[in-house]
Formats: sequence, structure tokens, C-alpha cells
Amino acid sequence: MNILSSTQFAELDNGVQLCCFRRRGVSVELQIHIASGSIHEAGFLGCGLSHFLEHMAFQGCRNFPGHAIADTVNTMGGDVNAYTGYDRTCYRMQLPREFWRKGVEMLSSMVRFPELPDSRFAAEREVILRECERGMDNPDRRLHEKFMRTMFAAHPLRHPVIGYKEMIAEVTREMALEYHSARYTPDRCVVVAVGDIDFAGFSEAVSELLGDWKRSHLAESVLPDDPLPAACRCSELIFPDPHERLFMGCRLPGFGDPELPALELLFGVLGTGESSMLNRALIMDNPLGIGIHSFCYSLGKISLGGISGRCEPGKMSRFRSGIMRQLESAAKGRISRSHVEREKGQQFADHLRGLRDPVNIAGEIAGGVIYDRNPGAADMYLEYLQKTGIDEVKQAAAKYLDLSRWAIVHQHSRPANDVRKSQTPAVELNRVAVSGGMQLFHAPDKQLPLCTFFLVMPGGALHEPVGKAGVSSLTAALLTAGCGKYNEAEFLRKLDETGAEFEVSSGANSITMEFTLPKRKMTAAVNLICSMLAEPHFEAAAVEREKIRALELLKARAADPFKSAYDCAVKKLFGSHPYSWAKCGTAADISRLDRDEIAGFYRNCRSSLPVICGFAGDCTASDAAGWGEMISASLIADGTALSRPPLPGFAADISREQIALAREQTVVLRMLPGVRTAESDDIDILEILHQAENGLASNLFKSVREDHALSYSVGMSFFAGFHPGAISFYAMTADGAGEKVMGLLNDEIGRLGKRGLSEEEFEAARRGQIFDLDRSFDSADILLRTAVMDAYYGRCVDDLYSRKERIRSMSCEEFNAAVKKYFASPAGVEVLVVPEKK
Repeated sequence: MNILSSTQFAELDNGVQLCCFRRRGVSVELQIHIASGSIHEAGFLGCGLSHFLEHMAFQGCRNFPGHAIADTVNTMGGDVNAYTGYDRTCYRMQLPREFWRKGVEMLSSMVRFPELPDSRFAAEREVILRECERGMDNPDRRLHEKFMRTMFAAHPLRHPVIGYKEMIAEVTREMALEYHSARYTPDRCVVVAVGDIDFAGFSEAVSELLGDWKRSHLAESVLPDDPLPAACRCSELIFPDPHERLFMGCRLPGFGDPELPALELLFGVLGTGESSMLNRALIMDNPLGIGIHSFCYSLGKISLGGISGRCEPGKMSRFRSGIMRQLESAAKGRISRSHVEREKGQQFADHLRGLRDPVNIAGEIAGGVIYDRNPGAADMYLEYLQKTGIDEVKQAAAKYLDLSRWAIVHQHSRPANDVRKSQTPAVELNRVAVSGGMQLFHAPDKQLPLCTFFLVMPGGALHEPVGKAGVSSLTAALLTAGCGKYNEAEFLRKLDETGAEFEVSSGANSITMEFTLPKRKMTAAVNLICSMLAEPHFEAAAVEREKIRALELLKARAADPFKSAYDCAVKKLFGSHPYSWAKCGTAADISRLDRDEIAGFYRNCRSSLPVICGFAGDCTASDAAGWGEMISASLIADGTALSRPPLPGFAADISREQIALAREQTVVLRMLPGVRTAESDDIDILEILHQAENGLASNLFKSVREDHALSYSVGMSFFAGFHPGAISFYAMTADGAGEKVMGLLNDEIGRLGKRGLSEEEFEAARRGQIFDLDRSFDSADILLRTAVMDAYYGRCVDDLYSRKERIRSMSCEEFNAAVKKYFASPAGVEVLVVPEKK
């Protein structure tokens, strides 16, 4: 498959490389990658200078002082961001197509002429230190960092990208300028555009802006030749959490090595997907763990592969032994041809799925250029992988599953109670008639040979009977645990063979099902889903396993600062209403549920209306109708239609709660009563407000982070459903700053209630929302999900086409009048999660 290979490529005389991938649509994704990351910091290693410089690039650059970049992008309705890795730093924007030249200008100025103002250094340092604290509260991140320190004795990969707190605190402007001068050079710069723009014009624009950038500092950092472990390296991490974790892996050959395709297939067979060897043996057949997966990725000259898993306290010894047995079995060649072929299908499907996202496309192209000077390297790699046979995979297993060369890190756990403008849409949407009560939508798109299925049915927390909180989530988890003539392992294996990326989930108001896969496997996948819908087994052993996993999930949420804050807030805001248990249920109810109750709830779900289904991608209306008839026939109405409880009642005053956890960061959350989805005009209002209150240019961000340097992460979110939901303002901050941040959040709520948004804020947010609506018609998948969910909530699906014009004609005064309904007399909840006193 030669898709990325069609990328147009050029190199300027000074070494700047540019790539343009033509793709239809209203948006253009622009990225500049600098082939310099944390491993290239030389004498500044551990200071996180690559990451610090990425942050400071947003504090002003030539022709765009202060926050002008974020403000300009926001005014255009686009988005801007950046990230830093071990071996590169990426700056990116996605803008409406007509602004792409301005985007190239802004990104070029950010990477070439950052101002690094002295006045912002101290504040940004505090922001990064808060980001460090947030990472310290994440057990998976801590475990990965410990693994890298264990695997590498001298190589800079052993140090975290963000750096160490005590060294970040010493970073100066002079250090950043020196690093920028040495590493931000034209020969390390790759500029990528993905969108419907002309390559000649793109090349001309890049040449004008970067063509006179002089070469300098050509010598690369000499990285230590870190020898392979002479024996297995083992270490431990003490971290208070309800679960124990294991992270183990080995070094593999670098990018371009002929062994790498076989190794990627090997680790996929071991731990990618529900029917993988490890998941089947340790999660499904003998549930010793809560989750397990494999990884295999390249960092240029070095690649890494391994296993990551978690289990309940007390089970680690058996869990670890089970992993070892499976690895030993694979090393001895006990890998079947069907395993390998199934993984090839999954890799092919994953590659196609990645090509739906312009951000991912640009990243793949840049990676190919940085590692191989080939923008189509990902296509070529996929071809090599598809040609790899079972013999090569077995040889790789025998060579690399020798645990004497691995590093293994075990995280010990404590008990949970110790845890302290108008355009023709690129994609059309059509209704298709089917028998029965199901509604069917079709969004054709032949860009890629992929098809997507999406279905929503009544379910979720709102429809759970009293005393059965969590039954909907358990139902969703158990639907894939065997059906019809297939036991659980057989069903998951059959599903994996189709290449489907299948997900069943339960929310506050519904149960949804979705998969994407190559078209040639679509009918086989639909047959499997029909069997699942018509004859799910709900076997007793699987029920008990999923109950344990659900209870462990509750423990994990209680130990997570943000999730515990959110769960506390919805409990206080909604009281006895089902929205109060945040979709996850309660431990008491989950413990009491049995197989018959879960099976009965599911029968009631499929016997209720509305059920909405859709197909998108490379399929005809006739295809969709045929598959839709199959789905409709499998929805057997053999239960009682679900009912909803009374609407929630909200207190008139503000209540407050404080939680102490054994964590570093403080979470501040302010929650208010929200809106119903059926109130479509107000949903549009909140969508616009969400645009205004999130991002680098938002008043909230500038107030909490920029002006006061109190938070790394700050924003606003909302959820809505058949009943009024909630609006949340949140921030993560340092110990002792919670009250001040809560005051700033309340100040912002007060501003919205009294004055609303300024004309400038409103115009930028409205433009952003219109851009999002335009993008939804670029993607058949997004358009399908939007239409199906709108139909489910009773919103007029035809309104999708007129919504943009309605928003365009909305005035700032109309918007603010609607906003004041929710913020003029703000009741609700205040929650602080603070570090436990030591």
C-alpha cells in the first residue's frame, strides 16, 4: 500500500526538509519537527531544556510577541500545540485551509526566533514544576521512568524527557539560548503539511521563511554506547496505589533493521488485543491480572519491546510467573501461523486507521524523514511486515525472549485504604430504511478501504435500576465474553482475525458499540456482532472476573487525584440521581450483582428504543442496508423497556468537600448544574463556551497559569444527556495553592454570570466551533457518530447542516444572555483534593 509514499518532498540548500501530503478537506495540519530532544541536551542533561524551550516558544517570537501566536490561531478557529520526545520536538497547528501560509509563518518564527522573555521564565518554570508533580502522581509514568533508568546505565534515555525538579529549578534564559543556538538548526528541521494545498506554493512559502537560515553546529552529540545487560536487571518502585504493576522489556535493533518487522509481530502476538497469548492466559482463562499489554517501538538507533501489566495486591508472584511461562513458550516456538496472520491483519488495519488523522499522518511522515530521509517509510515498513513469515517470528522469539538481557521493574502497592464560510461537505450523510424499530445512517467515504460501524442503545447509569449501580458498565464489558456458538476466546480470536478495533462502552445515558476495519472483512465482523447482540453468554466465571475488575477500577479512581475529585463532585451535585455514580457504579451494588440480573438488564436494553446504528467509509447504501437488516434482526425484543428516574434536583447553595490523598498535586474542581442534550440551542452555547475556556488563549488559562503561574493544567468541560448534566472548571496546582485557584475559578464563573465573554473571545470561540463543524464533514467517522448520537437524544439530524449557519448568525449579546442562565446564580460544588499531611 503506497499512501504516504505519495508525499511530495524537497530539501532546501541549507538542509531544511519539507513534505506535503495532499488530502481533501477544509483543514490543513502543519508541523515543524526539530530532530532534537532530551537525549541531545549534552551538558544540560536532566534539565529538561528541550521541553522548557518548547514551553517558552509560546511566550513570544519575532513578529508575534507575548501570546500573539495562541491568540492569532484562536481567532482563526484553529488549534496549536507542541510536544517534546526523547529524540525530537514537534510544533503543530491545524487551521482552516485559507490560513495555511500564516500558519507556516507562525511556526517558522516559533522555532527560529523565540524571544524567551526574562519576564516569563520564572512563571513558566513554576508551570513545568507543576507538570512534574502531576507526573509524580501517575504510577504508569513513574514505572516507565524507573524502567528506563534500569534498562540504561549510561545512555541519556535513562533520564526523563521533562527533566528533574531540582535541575529544572536552575534553568536560565542563557542556558535555553545556548541550547537553541546549538540544536535548532536548519539541517535538523522537517516541515510537514497535510491538507489540500499546492506543493509549489508550500515550498515557496517555506523557502521564503527558512531559506536564509544559516547552517551551524553540524556535529551531533556523541551518545554513550550503553552495553546490553550482562544479566537480568531487576528493580522496585514503591508507590501507594490500589494495584501492583510490572514493567519488563529489552532492547531491540533500531529503525530499519530487517529483524524489526518480525519483532513487532512477535510482541503483537504476545500482548496486543483481547485474543493475544498473554491476555487470553492471564486475564480471560485464569484471571490473575487486571490488564496486560505489550509494546514495541523505535527511537532511531534503539528500539524497545516488552510487557506491561497490573494486578491486585498479593497476586504479583503468580501473575509474574504466568507471564514468564508464556514468554518461555513463545521462545520455544509455540506460536501458531494463525496468530501471526491475525497480527498482520491488525497491523494493517491500525495503519489504515492512523491515516484518518492528519496529526498522525504528519507525524508518520516526519518520523520517516528523521530516521530514514523517506516520508513514505511507514508504507514500506508495513510491506516488509506483511511479507514476514512465521519462521522469522519464531527466530526473533528464540533470540530476544531471553530474559537474561531484560530489565524488570515491579511496583509495590499498598492497600486501597492506605492511599492517602459555507462549503460543500466532503462527506454526505444519508438515512437508510431498514425493518424493525432501528434507525440507520450511512456516511460513504472511499478515501481508504475502511468501514466503520457505530451503534447506540438505551443503557448507561441513567437507566440502571435502584440498587444496581454499575450493571450497565458490567453489561458492556461482558458482551464480548462469548456468544452463540463461540466461547469467549473463540469470539475474540474471530474478531481479531477481521482486524476490527472493537469497543463496547457504557456511559451516563447509553451503551455504544463501534469498530473500524478493512472493508473486505466487514461482513464477517457484522456476523460476529449479530451473534453477540442476539446470544451473549454472560458466563458466570466471566461475570465474576469483570466484577473484580470493576471493583479494582473504583479503587484506582479513588487513588487518582482528578478522578476522585470528579467522583466526589458528581455525588454531591446529583445526590441520589444515577448521574451521581459517574458511570462506574458503586462497590456495594457491583458486589451484589449476579449473572441473571446482568443478562436481564441487557435484554431490557435491546428491547428499548431508540436504537440507532450507522455505517461509514468504503461502503454503499446497499451494503449498509444489508448489514443494517442483519443488526436489526439480532436485536430481539424479549425484555421490558427501560424507564428513567425523575429529573435531578439541585441545591440552591454551594457545598464543599476536601479530600486528602498520598499524592503530590492539588486538584481544584468547581462543578455547576448543566444542560440537557435535547436543548440543542444551549448545547451549541456550551460548545462555544468550551472553545473559549480551553486552550492557550483562554481567559481562564491566562488568569490561572500565565498571570499567577499556579497550574500546569486548567480548563472547562461539560456533559449532558437526557437529564441536565454538569459544567466543570478544574485546575491542577501545587500544595497550598488550592484556595487561591478556587478563587480564580469562581472569579471566572462570576465574570460569565455578570458580563459573559468579550466580543473578541466570542468571535474566536465561534470561529473555532464552526471550524470543528466543518471538520466533522471531512471525516465520515466523526459525522456518523455525531448523527447517531444526535438522533439518539432526539435532536434533528438534518440540523447538522444548518447548525453552522445558526452559530454564524448568533450575536455575542445572544450568547451571553444564554450563558447567564447557568452562571448568574452559580450553585453547585467545590472540591479540593490535597496532598495528605506527612
